[in-house]
Amino acid sequence: MAGFRKAVIPSDDIENAKELFDYNLISEDQYYSITNDDWESNEDGKGDLADWLGKPQPKLEDSGTSRDDKAKQQARWQGSRVFFVPLPTSSDRSASSVSQDRAIHLLDTTRNLYNIRPEDRQVVYNYLRERLHAKKHPSMADLIQSYNGARASIQSTKVANDLAYIQADEIDVVGCTVTGLMKYRQLISSLRPQILLMEEAAEVREGDTIAGLLPSIEHLILLGDHQQLQPHVDMVELASDPYRLNISMFERLIKLGIPHKTLLQQRRMIPCLREIVQLFYPKLVDHTPTISKLPLQVSGVSKPLWWFQHDWPEEPGFCNGTSLQNFREAQMIVLFVQYLVTLRNIPPERITMLTYYRGQVDALNKQLAANQKLASLEIEWSVRTVDGFQGEENDIILLSLVRGPNGKAGFLSQENRAIVGLSRARVGMYIFGHQQVLLKHPRRTWSKVIRQIGENQGRSLPLRPDPDTDNVVQVDHPDQFKPILRNARHKMPRKESQKGCYSSGSEKGAQPESHGARTVERPPKNQAPESKAPESKAPESSLSQDAPSPQVRLRFWTPNLPSLPPERPVDTTESLASDIELLSFEDSQTVPISHQLAWDITPLQPATEEAEEQWLIEFSDGEGREDK
Repeated sequence: MAGFRKAVIPSDDIENAKELFDYNLISEDQYYSITNDDWESNEDGKGDLADWLGKPQPKLEDSGTSRDDKAKQQARWQGSRVFFVPLPTSSDRSASSVSQDRAIHLLDTTRNLYNIRPEDRQVVYNYLRERLHAKKHPSMADLIQSYNGARASIQSTKVANDLAYIQADEIDVVGCTVTGLMKYRQLISSLRPQILLMEEAAEVREGDTIAGLLPSIEHLILLGDHQQLQPHVDMVELASDPYRLNISMFERLIKLGIPHKTLLQQRRMIPCLREIVQLFYPKLVDHTPTISKLPLQVSGVSKPLWWFQHDWPEEPGFCNGTSLQNFREAQMIVLFVQYLVTLRNIPPERITMLTYYRGQVDALNKQLAANQKLASLEIEWSVRTVDGFQGEENDIILLSLVRGPNGKAGFLSQENRAIVGLSRARVGMYIFGHQQVLLKHPRRTWSKVIRQIGENQGRSLPLRPDPDTDNVVQVDHPDQFKPILRNARHKMPRKESQKGCYSSGSEKGAQPESHGARTVERPPKNQAPESKAPESKAPESSLSQDAPSPQVRLRFWTPNLPSLPPERPVDTTESLASDIELLSFEDSQTVPISHQLAWDITPLQPATEEAEEQWLIEFSDGEGREDK
């Protein structure tokens, strides 16, 4: 016990006769029988019992201890809080029931305690002492029983009040966690629910599911994916036979062949990412109205799916080595994030860095804090473990596998964890890791993934940093990002980005917009364009030789074709140049072309052979994002 010093002393002190009388352990006659002697020196009554027992109290005299010695003894206890723990004597521990019965008999039949034989007096005293201690210090069991009774009374009153409130407000649906269901079981049971719907049931231990089946439940609905994360078990031994606590009731019932329904349409990711997930869900198909509204490219990157292969060794994570990290891999990922955010103006909240190890989470956070450009943004970056990200998603996922050629696959070989990591991205997924250590494992989880990725892998990242050309720059080391970031910053200064865009943003004033080789100035919002006579050529002030032109061609769909200004000629010979600036990932937000172009500019029309490709991405039906 911190802050205390313990002093253990023997409990051979004689009890006070007055206390025995006050606690009704001896009668008035018995009390006066041993205190009637006029002892002037026995004010506390201890000397009476001591003399009765034949153990007279020694008279306290000055032993000649010097004042300095007394001061030293007193100083030993100064500065500390002391509590004393009395040790019971042997008689306290070994008093038999026979001795207690004899003591009770002697006390009941004797008014004068001196009439008790001297050899029986110790037995009587031991009995009186035990009774006195029991009355002065109630046992822990009695205290716990008293506490539980008071707590149960308070809890019963609280449940009654909560139940009355819920019924008065006619609340039909109660939501809680599995732990909350156990904690408030009395209240929920009082509501007599008939339907129990359990989300992420594949992660709930079977015992917790059974405990949630209240007597009034008539219909149990389990939702989840038994191919993803299993229930967490603290002890590895309990996850093996014969216990298997890591198997949920949801998974057990499905493997037993219980009839169930499977959702086959996915509304999250673009087709090339869906093909990876389809390795584990063969019947998975796209929900076309939703998926068609997603862009098929990430600005500044050659491909939306890529595996960056490296040979950087892994290292122990944290100071105690309980996890793993890969310093060079963390550097590469953070600089890639800087490239996407500062050069391509991708909003940081659209990027999530995932890893299977907490040590790598720590390494990524340290790299983010050390990066001046990213640290100056003062935002909370999304750096998560794969296990903690189940059920969530983001537009761009950077998956850090950490493992290097000096390690082994570990639990990366577990298929359920691989599925979770590979199914979080919507628009772009970039995997960083050493492939060979995964291919050596007898489980074929990652081998089929690598085979499906095909040509979308290599020992460098294929970037397109120059918006004026389609040149691809291969980056295979963190140091190679520095000239790209420096040169691009001089050529294309970063402007305030539009939330939800995957390309260069626009300023709050006049907003330049590029179509082909031509750049026009858009008026600010809420400002009507000036009326001008039709000209065959745009004003010279609106032309810009350094304006960025689109470097990728995106695929869009016919229903989003904007209406053209009335009575304006259409130039069908001019091919469509997709403007990635118009891509919006905001739900229920539409950016019409007619609001962004001045009326004196000849609008562009897509070629007839590509009528299904248009300019606009629209999320007007709320299907673009499931986790908003």
